[in-house]
Amino acid sequence: MVGSRSISARSKRLLLVQKTPASDLGANSIPPHRGAFILVVSHTIQIVWFKRDLRTLDHAALSNACKSGPVLPLFLVERRMLRAPDCSSLHWNFISEALNELRDSLRKMGLPLLVLNEDVVSAFTHLLSAYGKIVIHCHEETGNAISFERDRCVRNWTREQGIELIEYPQNGVIRGLRNRDGWSRKWNERMNAQIIPIPKSTKAPDLRITGVSLPSSTDLKINQEFGYENKLFGGEKAAHELLDSFLETRSKGYEKLMSSPISAPHHCSRLSPYLAWGCISSKVVVQATRARVAELKAEKGGLSSEGPRPRSLTSFLSRMHWRCHFTQKLEMEPQIEFSCFNRSLDNLRSRTPNANLLEAWRSGQTGYPFVDACMRYLRAHGWINFRMRAMLVSFAAYDLWLDWRLIKDFLAQTFIDYEPGIHISQLQMQSGTTGINTLRIYNPVKQGMDHDPKATFIRQWVPEVARLSISEIHDWGTDNFLRPTVDYPHPIVDHAEAVRLARQRFREIRTNANYKSDSEKVRQLHGSRKRATNRPRKPARR
Repeated sequence: MVGSRSISARSKRLLLVQKTPASDLGANSIPPHRGAFILVVSHTIQIVWFKRDLRTLDHAALSNACKSGPVLPLFLVERRMLRAPDCSSLHWNFISEALNELRDSLRKMGLPLLVLNEDVVSAFTHLLSAYGKIVIHCHEETGNAISFERDRCVRNWTREQGIELIEYPQNGVIRGLRNRDGWSRKWNERMNAQIIPIPKSTKAPDLRITGVSLPSSTDLKINQEFGYENKLFGGEKAAHELLDSFLETRSKGYEKLMSSPISAPHHCSRLSPYLAWGCISSKVVVQATRARVAELKAEKGGLSSEGPRPRSLTSFLSRMHWRCHFTQKLEMEPQIEFSCFNRSLDNLRSRTPNANLLEAWRSGQTGYPFVDACMRYLRAHGWINFRMRAMLVSFAAYDLWLDWRLIKDFLAQTFIDYEPGIHISQLQMQSGTTGINTLRIYNPVKQGMDHDPKATFIRQWVPEVARLSISEIHDWGTDNFLRPTVDYPHPIVDHAEAVRLARQRFREIRTNANYKSDSEKVRQLHGSRKRATNRPRKPARR
């Protein structure tokens, strides 16, 4: 299969099992030499618009375009999106790495990758002028308001020009749903569909428009506040290598080891940025994981001491389901990017931040060693495990009483795996503004003792307290005599008192009739259908 060298052996086996035929060139076509461009001048040009789908395997838009005529792969450097407050150089560097690999993969198919640095509608207008007849193939995207507006403009333009725009689903997010009834079944149907193989070599049009080299983040004037180390390298090959190593060995103990920032970097899949930017599809990950679970169950009942147990991967599969579950919320209600799920909570917290509290949280100077260690690790790596992300948001929301909209863009810039639907839904869930979820209030001292009992992680990332004993580190702030000798701030808030006030505020607003009616609306539109009722559960100790 042409261009398959970047695809893992496990993914190849999935394709062989499915016996899905690759697209061909037609009965009378002469296959091109590997890497050669066949120039075509008089056909409708099939444009494949790459967005958050930087791969060749399981790419419906690319596959169908290759079946229909000469193909022109296109990527647009969208300055408006890249300069938005939720974007950073971390994202663009990862995208650029993935695009360089994508260009090589397409070249093996005989296709160029045209990169244009201009507005989307302007770019398509120039392509229409150059080629006369075009069809646009792309994947559906559930993004922020800027991408939503962009896609709407493209649809309007194609309608006005009489141009066919074909959008393909690429995950379990369903367009046009009015509620969640039957959503899990539809998600499973999507995940069970056959994996689309990489197309064979195909025809390319003559390039009548000159593309550009990928600009640097400095050239694009993208936010470059953070300096990252040891980050993941973008691209399809790296995605499949990570998937293989996770399924073979790293997932051992996943359900337990994913919670600590010490063990999570190795035992978590680390696939989130590759899924976020489309270097690998959800379907490929889900099917490969299910196949591995079946293998493990067949091997001595899945009790081998070398590899993971089936339950570890079953736990991972549930998180693959959750990814689409949270993105589905933004797909169905784009307004949640700016408003609380429960609209009666929109003014619960002030939109004007306490600048000192916000900056202390952002810079890892809150006086809570475990919170600060997690923030500093995140700022250095662009990634931290889910539980620690939840704790950071919970601390901002309940201890510092900061509105989720005040921290949204900062965290989006910092997460290499930023996906608007997941990001916004989780921010609101951890801040208590959905109206249907239990308040998730984390005790920062208890979290440190649970997940960094020897204070190893804290000592590495908060060296100011490294010489202290374990108990002195975890109980920092209670031993006043230590403060003059350590260059580290005293806790900026009293956790117990802050949480008491937060719970009191929520108790008061929950008696409001508008809160109750809005919560019911949220439940009907977004609530999980797994349980017959959605009764509030008793709060867990965190």
